[in-house]
Amino acid sequence: MGIVAIVGIFSGARQRRDSWPFAMTVVLFVAAFLSLAVMFWPYMIPYSVTVDAAAAPEASLSFLFWGAGLFVLPVIVAYTAVVYWMFRGKQRKGYTPTSAPPSTDRGAGIATPKKTTPRA
Repeated sequence: MGIVAIVGIFSGARQRRDSWPFAMTVVLFVAAFLSLAVMFWPYMIPYSVTVDAAAAPEASLSFLFWGAGLFVLPVIVAYTAVVYWMFRGKQRKGYTPTSAPPSTDRGAGIATPKKTTPRA
């Protein structure tokens, strides 16, 4: 799965598809993380702490499920959806600005005033 993701990253970049390299990078990181988790199972800390020993008490897990899982995450998803909807279409493929920013000819991006000659 990781090799397919790497091939997808490079082919997407070569074909100038903006979403493919991002999606394949996500797939690559998820595959790497899952590979690491499978290699260490059932230990959280290799050869010393197991998953059962590292688990929080039932009351803490229940609080996190009801608090974060059923309240906070939907609020985050709703906020993200609203912001995405609000800014949709602001940047389109092939966008070119109508006027270019002023250029500088002295390097380092610092604009300097033009020299003028004094009048006699």
